[in-house]
Amino acid sequence: MTTGTPRPRAGRHEQACPSPVAALVMVALLAAPLTAQDRAWWDTLPPVEQPRITWSRQSVHVPMRDGVRLAVDLYLPTGADRAHPVATILHQTRYRRGLQFRDPAREAAAGPTAGLMPFLQAGYAVVIVDVRGTGASFGSRTTEFSPEEVRDGWDVLDWIVAQPWSDGVVGATGISYPGTTAELAGTLGHPALKAVAPLFSIYDFLPDVIRPGGIFLDPFFRSWASLVARMDANRLDPPGGPVTGVRPVDGPEGGRLLAEAIAEHAANASIHPQAAALTSRDARSPDGISLDAVSPHARYDTLSRRIPIYSYGGWADGFSGSQIARFVAQPSPGSRLLMGPWNHGGAWAYYPGQRPVRSQFDQSRELLRFFDWHLRGIPTGIEHEPPVWYFTTGSNQWKSAERWPVATRDTVVTLAGSREGGPVRRLAVNPTLGTGNQSRWNTILGGGAVAYRPRQASDTAGQLHLTVVPVLEAPLTLTGRARVRLELAAAAPGTTLFLYLEEVDATGAGALVAEGQVLAPGPGVIEVALLPVSHQFAAGRGIRVVVTRRDIDHFAADATTGTPVEVAAVRVTLPIEP
Repeated sequence: MTTGTPRPRAGRHEQACPSPVAALVMVALLAAPLTAQDRAWWDTLPPVEQPRITWSRQSVHVPMRDGVRLAVDLYLPTGADRAHPVATILHQTRYRRGLQFRDPAREAAAGPTAGLMPFLQAGYAVVIVDVRGTGASFGSRTTEFSPEEVRDGWDVLDWIVAQPWSDGVVGATGISYPGTTAELAGTLGHPALKAVAPLFSIYDFLPDVIRPGGIFLDPFFRSWASLVARMDANRLDPPGGPVTGVRPVDGPEGGRLLAEAIAEHAANASIHPQAAALTSRDARSPDGISLDAVSPHARYDTLSRRIPIYSYGGWADGFSGSQIARFVAQPSPGSRLLMGPWNHGGAWAYYPGQRPVRSQFDQSRELLRFFDWHLRGIPTGIEHEPPVWYFTTGSNQWKSAERWPVATRDTVVTLAGSREGGPVRRLAVNPTLGTGNQSRWNTILGGGAVAYRPRQASDTAGQLHLTVVPVLEAPLTLTGRARVRLELAAAAPGTTLFLYLEEVDATGAGALVAEGQVLAPGPGVIEVALLPVSHQFAAGRGIRVVVTRRDIDHFAADATTGTPVEVAAVRVTLPIEP
């Protein structure tokens, strides 16, 4: 769940050895010039030059209610004091609040991480916290987002408003894990927290990340568990670079305190075996914590005071459905929804069938528009805008709406049906199939670009190609969740199925638009809601659905390899904009 933006890696398609046609198409796509077209609707003028400010940094330990000391970096604009108090942006992270550099000059000049410098430049105090059991904080972790970790948010807020430079007003934000900590802080009801902006973060742990469609996201949890274990032990990979590790707190005892804190992290539990054991909402961690005790979606029920929440995400993120689910379920006044063409973290834009490009959307300015209005009362234009903004790929334009879902009409297409005399289609297992190492599920572990090789009409091994529309006479815009209803004449319980909605060109090459997955309980009717998207299919292109039984790159394989799946009927429902 990191928020870095490494360079895009060479991906591999669901074919282990792509055909020459596929290779030629991909070369053509990669060679085609493309510039990001996701610049914000309000971004029509050059950015305003921010005045240069001076600031200070202080690294301290702050004790929690149970005595555990959390490492906190405080960044203050010069002049913030009791006579000139300022609002605060809070960022609670599992990924180290700051790094210590070997070069003293670089260490002294290091500003806030995670893209928070624009807030400091705009005159906010910035507080960055290592959550308990991580970074330079003391304590250990029995699970991620434990009740103790969530309650720490209240204690940190108490500490902030008690400082002489604080005006008593706080906003919280972050990407991915820190986005979830921001949202969880918002569920506490602390009077100082006035608005939160969880970006690209999880809303409902079980379907969003642990078992999308009921299938365990095994490779992600293996990799993420290894990554955070190295961080918690303050191990660098590779060693010997410009960074020595996590930043200790200030003072002559900082090094000793860091070593003591790192020693306590040795008791941290690994998330991988815990996540693998969570098969339902009733499941609990080894220390008895239920999913709903830590998942944001279940923590609002007893909250009497609702604050504005900015649900902010991208269509090409594995967590794309999370932002919409949050916005729909938590309609507090002032809340907003923003969905762009982005990967996890928003550094890259994904346009189906094209190579990835860097996003041109200014996230910092958008967040300042939100927080300046809700924390400072400064008119930014956001107070007059519709609450929903979303980007439609294909037509490449921003659109707004008063609510979600937006107005659409369902177009229903029946593709195959033995009851109407059509054949039963058999789907075998191809154990090599996967969506490659640049998929939406890769991007949640590093924020890398999203890219898929085009699927050719000849790529049929272990794949069921179903034509929804052979050739469109006019453009067609889909916004929302496409739904695929499968009537399975034969299927073993626990069969994994993966579904892909594609835009098909005249050569039969398909560009991935949306996807979904399901753990089938056996024969019968199942309906799969694909992840949400807004995309305009071009005139002259086709639409198809592809069904497979494996995504070996990202999901745990089932044990039904030798059991055939027979599909008797398929019905596809597309939410189409008028």
